[in-house]
Amino acid sequence: MMLTKDEMEFLKRNLSSGTVQEGELGNDEPIPFVAVPNMRKPDGSLRSFILDEILEALRFEGEE
Repeated sequence: MMLTKDEMEFLKRNLSSGTVQEGELGNDEPIPFVAVPNMRKPDGSLRSFILDEILEALRFEGEE
């Protein structure tokens, strides 16, 4: 699925990533995560993103 310019900008501004530190989950290794909130569209509905769309935004950001 192709992201619109507005969706790409939203993902760039609102994407959070990091790792869960050792011991927080009883695991010896940190676990990476990516999180993004739902986007509110002009009509008031919510737009959620699937993993492939988030990865697309991350790849695009790395090319700039």
